[in-house]
Amino acid sequence: SGIPASFDGFAVLDINDDTIFAPGETVVFSVAVKNFGRATSSKPMLIELSNPSSGLDIGAGRDSLVGIPGQSRTVVTKALPIRIKQTVIDGAREKVTATLVYDGKVLGRQELGISVSLPYSVTAVNVSSIVTAETDNKVQVSVRNRSSKTSSKPVTVKLISLDGLARVDGPLKNVGAIPAGQTATAEFVFTFPKEN
Repeated sequence: SGIPASFDGFAVLDINDDTIFAPGETVVFSVAVKNFGRATSSKPMLIELSNPSSGLDIGAGRDSLVGIPGQSRTVVTKALPIRIKQTVIDGAREKVTATLVYDGKVLGRQELGISVSLPYSVTAVNVSSIVTAETDNKVQVSVRNRSSKTSSKPVTVKLISLDGLARVDGPLKNVGAIPAGQTATAEFVFTFPKEN
């Protein structure tokens, strides 16, 4: 039977294909393998994950590829789903080692990095004038869609008074679906008493 003689590499893919690896999201792998033999591989190839950083849940951490055709290059996509933990912060760099094994022999090993980011970011907060007590103060909050896809659901922006002294008129604003790479702005009005 043919023995795969070459490993062409692993790649990390986000399952919703928006180019953002977000907290709580599932990540899958693609692996490219060449079989130089004439026959289809008779034994399964194993993909094994090891040494995950603390922000990754690799589950079983093992998957198998069967029947790689002879004299071919095969790319298997969406193998071995793993999850980025919900607690991972924006900007974190997670990593895991992927190994391809055939008939007890290591064909390839690669450390894979995953840069975690949120699909939306606040790009600007603007106050239209000097903030004064007992008047309506306007503030605009701009939110950018950092992904490569339009929002699948409307985006809601929330303005919170951290000290609880200001009163925000309508603290939740729906800015609708934001196109990929675009920015939407929500406008809020807040007031606070003189003694603050």
